[in-house]
Amino acid sequence: MSGRPAGRSLAAVEIVDVVVVGAGPAGAAAAIELARAGLEVVVLDRATFPRDKCCGDGLTTGALRSLEELGLRPGTVPSWNRVDGCWIRSPSGRVAAFPFPAGGQFAAVARRADLDRALVDVARAAGADVREGLAFRTLAWSEEGVTVTTEDGSDLAARYVVGADGVWSPVRKAVGASGPGYLGDWHAFRQYVRAPGADARKLWVWFEPDLLPGYAWSFPLAEGVANVGFGIRRRPGTGPTVGADRLRRLLAAPYVEQTLGSGHPGPAALLGRHRGRGPRPPGRRRGPGRRPADR
Repeated sequence: MSGRPAGRSLAAVEIVDVVVVGAGPAGAAAAIELARAGLEVVVLDRATFPRDKCCGDGLTTGALRSLEELGLRPGTVPSWNRVDGCWIRSPSGRVAAFPFPAGGQFAAVARRADLDRALVDVARAAGADVREGLAFRTLAWSEEGVTVTTEDGSDLAARYVVGADGVWSPVRKAVGASGPGYLGDWHAFRQYVRAPGADARKLWVWFEPDLLPGYAWSFPLAEGVANVGFGIRRRPGTGPTVGADRLRRLLAAPYVEQTLGSGHPGPAALLGRHRGRGPRPPGRRRGPGRRPADR
């Protein structure tokens, strides 16, 4: 959406070039590029950083190159852990190793709480005005521009609005672009665990027969911690309760216990509550431990 500020008296609103809704990786990246291009950018996010997100925490080669271009330095992300290969277990139990090429970094793992905060810092350093703890409420637009109203009742007039506010995007709903009854296509659950085993320092992908075409994973973080979880296609009967039970069974599987090492999967080895991402009825609040991730 673009144009000149519209909808309210110019004296009643703050005028900027772009309002970005959502300060996750997509919103922060947009803000960084726009601010470096010389535009006045305001970023809104209802959360205060650092904040957790349900995610496998894995960073692909493409993601690493994008983060490098944005100016993110791995040293600013406390949990950053470089990985040098991928180990895959097939549904039949066969294991194959795929080492990455020497001479570069091709994958890493970092907690979203750390990574997203670091990207917000890069956006601020680029000149974006990041306003944490301030949620988008609604917007009004015309051929002349867009006016964004925040939860505290203040207004921002902009030439452009970028909706980077996730799968349940309030911006998309505000412009009438959300399909009725859409609840998402996939569920994902993950748990941080203590993982002292030598094999737990590897990046694992497990293709389980009942999860296909999804998969399970163990992604190594710093200080002997691993992010263990799975993603599964949405189908009847695969709600949060079923997912939590499947995660417990995954953690108790003999090959997972062997991979993660001694001290797992007893209660002392679990770090915090599991996190889940999946469909919920419109308007229903999320329970503790079940929060959607940015994508």
